[in-house]
Amino acid sequence: MANALSNGINAAGQNSNLLGGLVAGNTNQNQNQINSKR
Repeated sequence: MANALSNGINAAGQNSNLLGGLVAGNTNQNQNQINSKR
């Protein structure tokens, strides 16, 4: 039971890390586009 619970928490953490990485990647791309227009 405890293992299943910790596995679920780990999966949720990995998902949030993935989302964080996607958001960070998008902001970096946007910044690069702004810089290249100058």
